[in-house]
Amino acid sequence: MLADMYRQKMTAHGYKYVHYEFPPASKGELIDLILTEKPDLILMSMMMQYMDGFTATKYLKEDKRTKGFFIMGLSNIGQQEDIDKLKSYGIDDYIVSSYITPSELLELLDTFFANKDSYVSSFGKYIRSK
Repeated sequence: MLADMYRQKMTAHGYKYVHYEFPPASKGELIDLILTEKPDLILMSMMMQYMDGFTATKYLKEDKRTKGFFIMGLSNIGQQEDIDKLKSYGIDDYIVSSYITPSELLELLDTFFANKDSYVSSFGKYIRSK
């Protein structure tokens, strides 16, 4: 499972990685989870069991209590209209997972955590152009 591989690599790299086997099913549960956990980064899958990452991103960025949390999308969804939709919802960064290796993702996370206040989105770098 991809989540297990990323958990192993991120933990070995010194990051705390929490994967929710059963992600929140409602807006309220999602907001409460983020306010409780207070993550430095939300690595958001777009394909989740109860609520897709598009909806979750929209909910988090609409709520004044959670809009400041950094959301980095990581998914194989690479159609430009989907990426544009995520941008309109306020996602902070997005990577098409099939275009990045686990090592490259760890380098990107290192860059993010070293420069959180001045991090420049990788939009486009890990999105294959037509």
